[in-house]
Amino acid sequence: MIYLVQQKIQLNKLFIKKKVMKSKYNIDLNKINDSASLKQLQKELNESIDNRLSEIKINEFSKHLSESSFGYIKSCFEEFTPFLFESKDGRKLMNSYISTIKNSKNLSTLHTVYESIRRTGKDTDVEYFVNSLVNTEKEIDNKTLKEDIKKLGSILGSAYKLVNEQIENLPEENVNLNKSIEYIVENKMSTKNLPEFGLSIKYIKEDIGTREHSINFNEEKNVDKMFDSLVESFNEKYTDELNEDEIKIVNEILTADNSEEVFKKYVNECLNKIEEKKIYFNSINDFDSSKRLGDVYEQISKKKYAKETLSEDINNILEITELFG
Repeated sequence: MIYLVQQKIQLNKLFIKKKVMKSKYNIDLNKINDSASLKQLQKELNESIDNRLSEIKINEFSKHLSESSFGYIKSCFEEFTPFLFESKDGRKLMNSYISTIKNSKNLSTLHTVYESIRRTGKDTDVEYFVNSLVNTEKEIDNKTLKEDIKKLGSILGSAYKLVNEQIENLPEENVNLNKSIEYIVENKMSTKNLPEFGLSIKYIKEDIGTREHSINFNEEKNVDKMFDSLVESFNEKYTDELNEDEIKIVNEILTADNSEEVFKKYVNECLNKIEEKKIYFNSINDFDSSKRLGDVYEQISKKKYAKETLSEDINNILEITELFG
């Protein structure tokens, strides 16, 4: 609560119902003669301060994110992608992010290294992979690297301001991995820094060891094209060539307070459509079709919410719903 202890207070840019009064006002508390009016003023002041405090916190955290490591910037931006994809301003930020990486040898190199590690699993020759990674010449200019990362971080900060209300939890940063990648990219191995390289290699191996299988590129696919659209990270997590309506539903489920309940809603809609068609087939004595639908009904009814298969499940559920709609 805010306690008004002065007879006169000056309000600068008072926010009331999110509208900004840019002029300065003098309020003489001695002229407020009833408790209801004073309480109303107090309420408006509290709301204005709460709004401004919320705005300041968002700006402060946005600045904090903008100063993150490249690895964490990448992780966060990919987490924001489904929400940025929904708006024109968000897609502009995606394009800005992509072009900033493409136009910087430093960032392009870092991105390629991170992607190579992310796509490598323990089914590969880990020793060969890590040794090759360490010994491969990398196009990094340490004099401009920090400034390039800062530019990319500012885009992440803007993205956070745009989608912060939709983000429940930010990804947890793998600090050891990010520092290890930064070290092997920014330094050349020598007898003086063998301990640092050894520790960096250890953390990279540990990260690769968390994945069973490597993700291979199609041989005809140009790796540089990965920059052409951040939607790849969205598709990789949630979609399988989903149409616009399906993408919206995936986002609705992912951002819901209770994702399982929302997913269940779409499952039930599908089951109701199947049941209606089943009743129809029974009414015309087409019991074979009714039985086949019964099998489909059973398969759909067993579907449970799982983030890993969400895109495939939604695609399947909506196709069946539309088929029998």
